[in-house]
Amino acid sequence: MKKLLCVALLLLAAPPIRATAPPALPPVVTNELKALEETYALLDAVAEKVWPGWTGYRDWPFLFTFENGLRVLVGHPNPPKGFEVVEGLRVGGRTVAADRTRETALPLKGPLGGGGGLGSFGMTASGSPVEVVNIRLRMPRPADPEKASTEPPTTENKVLVYLHELFHGFQRRFVTARVGNLMYNADTDYAVWSNVEGIALERAYAETDPAVARERMKDFLIARSLKRGSMTGQQQNQESSDDVLEGTANYAMVRALEVIKAGGFQPKLTTTEDPYYHGFANVDAMIAEYRARLKEAAARHEYPKMKCYDYGCFQALMCERLFPGWQDAVQKGEFIDAILAAKIPIADDERAKIEQRLKDDYPYAAVRADAAKFIDARDAAWNQIKTRTGRTYIVDLKSTGQYVSGLGDTKGAYRLGLITLFPSGYPGFKLDDVDMSRASVPALTDQLYYVKIVDTQPASRKRPYSVTGTKQPDGTYSNAVVTTPLFTLKAPKVRIRATGNRVKIQVLARVGGDAQHGNAKRKT
Repeated sequence: MKKLLCVALLLLAAPPIRATAPPALPPVVTNELKALEETYALLDAVAEKVWPGWTGYRDWPFLFTFENGLRVLVGHPNPPKGFEVVEGLRVGGRTVAADRTRETALPLKGPLGGGGGLGSFGMTASGSPVEVVNIRLRMPRPADPEKASTEPPTTENKVLVYLHELFHGFQRRFVTARVGNLMYNADTDYAVWSNVEGIALERAYAETDPAVARERMKDFLIARSLKRGSMTGQQQNQESSDDVLEGTANYAMVRALEVIKAGGFQPKLTTTEDPYYHGFANVDAMIAEYRARLKEAAARHEYPKMKCYDYGCFQALMCERLFPGWQDAVQKGEFIDAILAAKIPIADDERAKIEQRLKDDYPYAAVRADAAKFIDARDAAWNQIKTRTGRTYIVDLKSTGQYVSGLGDTKGAYRLGLITLFPSGYPGFKLDDVDMSRASVPALTDQLYYVKIVDTQPASRKRPYSVTGTKQPDGTYSNAVVTTPLFTLKAPKVRIRATGNRVKIQVLARVGGDAQHGNAKRKT
């Protein structure tokens, strides 16, 4: 009896035994962690050469969010509820924790691509917010017919993206205030000179003679001053501020490649471990790709804000080449273009000669014709769409976390701030189990998550929409097919809110439950 009592006491004292061990992370997820580990190895070798004093990059926690709902934290000091530490797995010497509470049956397939930014996630044990690098990853999509390249994303590019975001973390030390967020829709003059200044930057970077490179930078500075004739002082400062914030982060990527090219890095990750990684063996091609992006950015007339990544990057690269130590001025609050203007002064009598050179040595006439054609067409599209009246349909993807930009083919579309105009009709899209058909009337996407389409003949319709699927007690529909006079939307779960001449279709899930098994009941 005493022996049985001792056994019982031992059993009561022992920790509870988990019925099953938590499942291991799938290989496509652990590959992301290997890419992060390689990012640290790269930064250990190049950070000081990229920007003097760049340290602390291992201190930033990472949050990875996958399309199936799985979330993985690296290095978080106090993982929030739902996260469990993955035993035996560390990255950069730090713990890894996974949250499977939102995980769906969607199988993850690589190579994954994506991006992110800095944000707050969770709290320390003492109640302070924790800043993290927040990365959202997605699986390959069908090739964009507008893009010539169909090459899968490489791990090298992913490493550089993580480096980019970690540089944003380092910027927190010296960028203490933002001037504001540039929202500027180009007019023809802005579009022309913005194109020319980008060409000048690329030509300057291509020059091996420093004296000639300085002349090309004079071209850049004069083109920039001409471009800004229609901008307010605040908008000019916003543009220069964006050049610093995003441009220096892109500069860190290209400068790292230059250091690698000079023999400053030995890869730790192997192609055997990750078939999409080749140890930066093609570094010359990667640098050339950034130059190609600069040319593409220069030729784009819409959404000027996005040029800051490339324009700021190559201004910084030219500062590094011509004026070593320039980073100190940036850390004291100087804009990069202001540093260049101070280092490369242009006399009043020289300015007129450079302005003429911009028209003689650059494709000025062709650029102006192209810019005017684009701006006129963009403005006509806006006038066409904004004057449509009738019943408005809105497809809302916010609950899925998926931006609507990039889902549909943008051929023939025009960007106007956060709006993309589709004057010839919205092409539709497919996202996992969500399928939206083409709408052959003018439409737009707006505010990241919304498709907006106006039916100008609602009076001729018997009803604004019909829906089939399984109606839930909360009024939502699972395995839904929503049919409108302009388009059809299929989705695993939707909510429809119709008021007056407005019908909002909220897509609440992108992966089906019953729909995957084919046993949905159908109701009207």
